[in-house]
Amino acid sequence: MLSWRVRLTGRRHHRPEARHAAAAALLLIWIVTGIWLTFAFDYQITNVWGSLGLYGRQLHPFVGLYHLSSYDPARVERVNRAIDVYGNRLLFAPLAVILPLAWSRTRWWHVFVLVGVLSSGVEIVQHFVGGRVSQLSDVIANTTGAMAWFAAFAAGRWTVRRVRRRPGWASAPRSAQAS
Repeated sequence: MLSWRVRLTGRRHHRPEARHAAAAALLLIWIVTGIWLTFAFDYQITNVWGSLGLYGRQLHPFVGLYHLSSYDPARVERVNRAIDVYGNRLLFAPLAVILPLAWSRTRWWHVFVLVGVLSSGVEIVQHFVGGRVSQLSDVIANTTGAMAWFAAFAAGRWTVRRVRRRPGWASAPRSAQAS
């Protein structure tokens, strides 16, 4: 098994430190973005969605809240509901991918428990922060979204490993591997 790695990469050993450093950097970016999205006040989020033109015509930054009443209320409700539903499913998705990158022995229940605990913690904190709403459905959506992303990542990793185990895969010429 070592011979294909030497022929393919020219190195004898992989460096897990680089993988761990990349995972740590991605985790830091995810934490900062997640905290801002989770605990930002409604007017800040409204300004972002208004600036992106999701409510209709595009607004200038930091004036979205004042012009929100000029939008169709049904459209605003649909956009906010879609962002809530899909945002909750995607909030912990990066963790479900970063965790197996940092720790190769990650199992599905590790992700399930970690995301469940973290999501519950976020909802408990939101309960005490003014202007935020705490809901059990958010915990369920966060957990199911993370599990779906972990399943997709695990299926991709399994597929890559199966392809690499095929006889002749590593000894094939590079031009044949590219096609």
